[in-house]
Amino acid sequence: MTQERPHFVIAKDNIHVRDTDFDGGGSTYRRNDYYSHGQTLIQGIKSVQQRMRTSSDYFKDRSFLEIRLASEEKLKERYKNLLLNSRITILDLVNESVGYAAIKAEDIALLESRLKEYSETENHVGKSYFSFIEEIRPVPVQNRISANLRKVIEERPTDYVKVSIESFSSLPSEAREYGILNQIDSFMKQNQGELTGSYIHSTGNVVIEGKVMASIAQTMVEDFDSIRNIELTSKLFLPRVESLSDNFPEVKIKPLEGNAAVCIFDSGTTSNNDLLNEYIIDRIQAINSHGANKYHGTFVASRIIFRDKLLDQLARGELTPFAKVLDVRVFGTDQNGDDIGLDESDLVKLVRKTVHNFHRNIRVYNLSLGFVNPITDETALDDSQVSRLAAELDNLSKTYDVIFVVSSGNINSLYNKLGNVPYPQHFSEDSTRILPPGESFLNITVGSIATNFQIGALAELNHPSPFSRRGPGFAGTRKPDIVCDGGNVTTSGHRDVRIAASALGENTGDIAYDVGTSFAAPIISSYAAELFDRIPDASSNLVKAQLIHFSTIPTEMSTFNRPNKFEHLGFGEPNLSLCLESLKSKASYIFEGSIAQQKYVKIPFWVPSILASDASRNNRKKLKVRATIVWNPPTDRRKFTEYSLVHLWPNLFKVGANGNEEMLQLTGLEECSYREKFCPVIRIEKQFERSFSGGLWSFQLRMSTRWDVPEDYEQDFAIIVSVEDPDDTLDVYGEIINEVGIRYQTLSRVSR
Repeated sequence: MTQERPHFVIAKDNIHVRDTDFDGGGSTYRRNDYYSHGQTLIQGIKSVQQRMRTSSDYFKDRSFLEIRLASEEKLKERYKNLLLNSRITILDLVNESVGYAAIKAEDIALLESRLKEYSETENHVGKSYFSFIEEIRPVPVQNRISANLRKVIEERPTDYVKVSIESFSSLPSEAREYGILNQIDSFMKQNQGELTGSYIHSTGNVVIEGKVMASIAQTMVEDFDSIRNIELTSKLFLPRVESLSDNFPEVKIKPLEGNAAVCIFDSGTTSNNDLLNEYIIDRIQAINSHGANKYHGTFVASRIIFRDKLLDQLARGELTPFAKVLDVRVFGTDQNGDDIGLDESDLVKLVRKTVHNFHRNIRVYNLSLGFVNPITDETALDDSQVSRLAAELDNLSKTYDVIFVVSSGNINSLYNKLGNVPYPQHFSEDSTRILPPGESFLNITVGSIATNFQIGALAELNHPSPFSRRGPGFAGTRKPDIVCDGGNVTTSGHRDVRIAASALGENTGDIAYDVGTSFAAPIISSYAAELFDRIPDASSNLVKAQLIHFSTIPTEMSTFNRPNKFEHLGFGEPNLSLCLESLKSKASYIFEGSIAQQKYVKIPFWVPSILASDASRNNRKKLKVRATIVWNPPTDRRKFTEYSLVHLWPNLFKVGANGNEEMLQLTGLEECSYREKFCPVIRIEKQFERSFSGGLWSFQLRMSTRWDVPEDYEQDFAIIVSVEDPDDTLDVYGEIINEVGIRYQTLSRVSR
């Protein structure tokens, strides 16, 4: 009988917390001519006030403005000063020194009087309040119209276009709930336009969707000061797949063990396959459509229920179900048979409602879909700001402690690209980057690798699937997070079922074959659902940490002919069994906790003495320490590239050769290590061959924040630390039990 080795759990009683020793500071910006500077600011605030008076907005209780700071000054360091002394509230960050802000009408006179005092008094009273401000002015109209819409306005002003309108977030509640919506609706109708949907984003911005003549879109921005941005509506994209199918004889199905469940937002599932029906919790029709092509949704559901080894299971004559599926249909077909999907506003409201209603029983939500640019049909990813849907998913994940699993997206017109540039050089184009909402920070984005190879296949074994979109994600983050089998394609373009992904088809007894990241994501969704089901009280931080920590880059990637393999594979392909159990030579520790501001949290783990004392391996690697830290920070898309508001800083303490504790510099790390400031995943891998002893090592964490994170905010996190024998020969797990077994409990798991 195989020996069980559940991971060790670090008890909260063993965690050491102490105060940090950081002090704050500030500086004053000096000018040669304070009088002229003050007069310039006064004229700026007067022009903002005049703009408010002429705006068509029915509420006149506040003005929106652009504020620019002096060279090398940063808004994140001055925003509290601006709020307290200028009564200016920063809303959106354009770059480090430029932002959009709001000031209430009742505060403008006070600001003017203070600026007058600053400008005209002998000592220029208030220098520390105002000298660092370079300019105040109304937000320019052109800055509030997206580049792709501006192009349409210039080239085809009479075209009717679908637009998304986003208000500033600082609107009074009455204006947010009714005022701006009614005004925009009225404006559109007066100009032969149409309002099609709306919702209030988690950041407080009102989002309105509609159809209007391009030139009228510009007039709308000129008339309404409360409009923060107007852009062409991104298209919700679902890969159009063609069915290749086969048949199989009757099979047995094992009983489903446990209560793992996944919700899918997709094209719907067929009711014609009796092998799937038993595992469909419910079918929710969320879109009104003439018809529905349910092939894609059925394929996704099958991959969640029976996973990716379907053909092996069929060869044995027995299927093993792993999870149930809640089917929410968000795509359909029109009278011409063309695909239609929900608008962004309807999709966001639906996802919110679904998660609110089901989060207690369903912790994983699969989105094998994405948004493309309506002009180019390529990725709608924006390097300056995360998409509204990605931000909404992050907010829901944190609020309800759930995980969204999102496909990275497929490359459109793959063979057209390959006609100009061969695989894998075609990935050099920026247009091959991931689709939104795959840039989500708190959730899991999944790419595809080719786990099958035959002569004529385009990708080699365990190389990135040629169609799988790559990273980086927003602000240079590592995306996709992980990868899984999504199929391979041929050099000729002809389909080969031997290298494709497989699933149950639309009718009982059918096997379907296809390729796509859409079919890699549901495997990870199924894994995540099982981890939630098998580990009582697991948080989304822990489940995400497990899937990342126990992922590896395939060895075959050493022959992949592109420099940055992490753009394609993220942290690698996860091993579900390792998520649940340590190995003889590789023991893992798990801790979930929280950290307050101005505190150090020290998390201890034991390194057995056998790893330091093995004399047979002198001058060779004796120890590998691997750690993964995941947290769910508050986020704010209005802060653009400073979207994530909390970072955790790690330090590693070892026991030195003399037996004393030493803090290590985290240098000389393994290639797969990852530490990007304010990205909520840290991966550390380091090997040791000398100058260390067994004993109590530790990771120490410190939190830093930016913008308006409350002082009493505590950040939840999960950390997994693995202590490993690089030669894979020593009984590391057994030695930990022998030396300090009483110190650690083992991870509670529901057996299968």
